[in-house]
Amino acid sequence: MTGSSSFTPAERLAAFCRVTDAALGRRAIEGRTLAASVTYSVGQDRPETVTADHGDDEDFRSLMLDFRKFTLNDEAASFNAVANVLHKRLTDDALRDAAVHNRATWKEAMEGNGVLRDECGAPVRAERMFHLLTYGGMFHDNLGLIAEWDGLDAFDQAIYQAEVTTLVARCVKVAAAQRDLILKALSDGKVDLS
Repeated sequence: MTGSSSFTPAERLAAFCRVTDAALGRRAIEGRTLAASVTYSVGQDRPETVTADHGDDEDFRSLMLDFRKFTLNDEAASFNAVANVLHKRLTDDALRDAAVHNRATWKEAMEGNGVLRDECGAPVRAERMFHLLTYGGMFHDNLGLIAEWDGLDAFDQAIYQAEVTTLVARCVKVAAAQRDLILKALSDGKVDLS
C-alpha cells in the first residue's frame, strides 16, 4: 500500500509493534553496540584533533533500516501517524495521556541537544542531521546533501553522527513505550478499531 491514509488503524498499530520489535532485536540495541562519543583536543603546540566513536557501523545501519520506517509518513509504522491513531481511538484517558507524553518525548528527541548552530545562530535539529545522514549517502544519494555533508568539517561531522545516534537511541526507547501502550490498549479493549 502507498500513501499515508491507505492503512487502517489496525494495520498501523500492528506495523508499529512489528517494526519496534525488529528495532529492539537489532544487535545495536540488544548487543549494546550503539555508541556516541566525540573528543575534541587542541593545544598550543599540537594540531586540533577530533576523534569519534559511533559504535559498530553495520549494527547502526541495520538499526537505521528499521528506524527510518518510524520517520516516513508513507510507512505504516510512522510514529506520528500511529500517535494520531492513538489520540483519536484510545478510549482510556490514562492511556491517551501516556500516548501524548510519548509524542512529546519523541518530539523532544527530534529536536536534539542544540549543540550545533546554523549560520543564523539557530540550533540545528537532530531530525535535520538524521535527514542529512540518511539522504546524503547512507541510504540515498541526494547530491546536494552529499555536498552539504562533505562541506562539514570533521568536528561537525562527528557531532552530527553523535546527535543522530542519540536521536535513534532515544526514539527507540519511546517506540518501545508506545508499543507497550498499544499492546496494553489492545489487550484491555481500550482502543476503538472500528
